[in-house]
Amino acid sequence: MDDPAVSKARELLERLSADPVARRIAEERELAQITRRFEDGALWAEGREEGREEGRKEGRKEGREEGREEGREEGREEGRVEAREQALREVIVDICEVAGVEMGENRAAQLASMRADALVALKLHLKAHRAWP
Repeated sequence: MDDPAVSKARELLERLSADPVARRIAEERELAQITRRFEDGALWAEGREEGREEGRKEGRKEGREEGREEGREEGREEGRVEAREQALREVIVDICEVAGVEMGENRAAQLASMRADALVALKLHLKAHRAWP
């Protein structure tokens, strides 16, 4: 089962392998191919790392922008809550004045520490009973 084409190729390979110049050219070509594959791999890895770094930077930038917007919205909401609480405190002081309920330092300190729900409950109590609970 000796294929003539295979035999011819083998004979040509043996002749080329015996020729030092042809052998050197083949080795240089093989070395060039190995070098090119290595450089391609290194360039691919470098490009991949650059892409990752660019992605990280873009992600950090988007994260900062999202964080700023969330912070602004939280700040606005906190401002609205604080403004509502302050308005409730002022209404409570007005109700106390009209109803003749003495405020005093202790009650003023209590009032200053209350949050919206407690302020609403106090306002309703003052309106209904015209007395501090």
